[in-house]
Amino acid sequence: MPNRQIPAETEFGVREIKTKTDKLNSYSKEAQRYSRNREYEKARAMVNKMLELNPNSAAAFRVLGATYYSQGRTEQAIESIDKAIKIIEMNLDPEEIFSGDKRSREDSIRFLKELIELYRRNPR
Repeated sequence: MPNRQIPAETEFGVREIKTKTDKLNSYSKEAQRYSRNREYEKARAMVNKMLELNPNSAAAFRVLGATYYSQGRTEQAIESIDKAIKIIEMNLDPEEIFSGDKRSREDSIRFLKELIELYRRNPR
């Protein structure tokens, strides 16, 4: 039996994950830019694209929370951030799982909880 190389599907799978992650990052940056420019419908459209690629995207819910907060929709912002926390805690987001170790997950959760407290203290 001749020496075999790694099957193409394996390489393709890794490339696909990178492409998906790149798309998620691109959509996230677009959503944040739209939110800063007060183009909230466009920002939410980018978040929806993120959620189409990954329904458990913690990043999508973080961006959605920030967008809601910018609109003065504090309760919806808190709900979105809380959903991001739950996704991270339950290891439901593959991009979050691959992005770091347990400590970085704990740091993300701590940051998001502080963000919720900030939103509660300073509602818009």
